[in-house]
Amino acid sequence: MQEFTVTTLPTQKTLSITHNSTKEAFKDLFPMWMPKVFEYAKSLGLGPAPMFGRYHEFTDEKVVLEIGIIIPHDVKAEGEITQNEIPGGEVVMTRHIGSYDTLIDSWTGLYTWLNINEKMPMGPCWELYLTDPSIEPDPAKWVTEIYQPI
Repeated sequence: MQEFTVTTLPTQKTLSITHNSTKEAFKDLFPMWMPKVFEYAKSLGLGPAPMFGRYHEFTDEKVVLEIGIIIPHDVKAEGEITQNEIPGGEVVMTRHIGSYDTLIDSWTGLYTWLNINEKMPMGPCWELYLTDPSIEPDPAKWVTEIYQPI
């Protein structure tokens, strides 16, 4: 059974890149930009950190996707890679275990929970990818946390 937790998060600094896409093609942005953000973070001496995908807009016509990592301190931006932040505040989160292809099931569960509990989504939501598929090749073991500000 899917569990949901309401918690308050602090503001989190990020190193990321944001791109516009279509609903059909946004998944192609991850393999293109995750390695670039990761390598730039590594060049700044930042240790391994889980990647995230933050959805600033997600409609049938357009997806605005930010891909990056949460960082411990300010850093220098370079080119399309910028320092940003995820604002602090109250969120509902759930944990998804399994392939990225089935994330929609966890998102559906989260929005069902929001409706049942009369909570209103407030701002961009995000996924935090806790498992590195290059280290754990079995998609059934991948862990992703899903966050929606409320």
